[in-house]
Amino acid sequence: MCLAAALALRTGLPAVYVRLERKAYGTAKIIEGVAIRGRRIAVVEDVVTTGGQITLSTMDLRQEGGIVDHALTVIDRQLGGVENLRRSGLELRSVFTAADLAGEV
Repeated sequence: MCLAAALALRTGLPAVYVRLERKAYGTAKIIEGVAIRGRRIAVVEDVVTTGGQITLSTMDLRQEGGIVDHALTVIDRQLGGVENLRRSGLELRSVFTAADLAGEV
């Protein structure tokens, strides 16, 4: 959440948050923040391993009418995330890969 909040503050673009599950109290929404229907959204994650959570969050965002085709991450651990997300219709863009950090560039 902190990374998405920092990006929102820096860019002036709104951020929304996808919960792992609906809470039984409060708004009981799976997605908190601005209305997303018809809006282009990029999913932001600090580290991507297999992309499983991004895939689940993307399904929730799309179900609520969001247009999602990109995911952004600081570190791609290169353990299948790019391929798995591609199958979900997402392009993963990373700042660093595991190979970059291991000095294998």
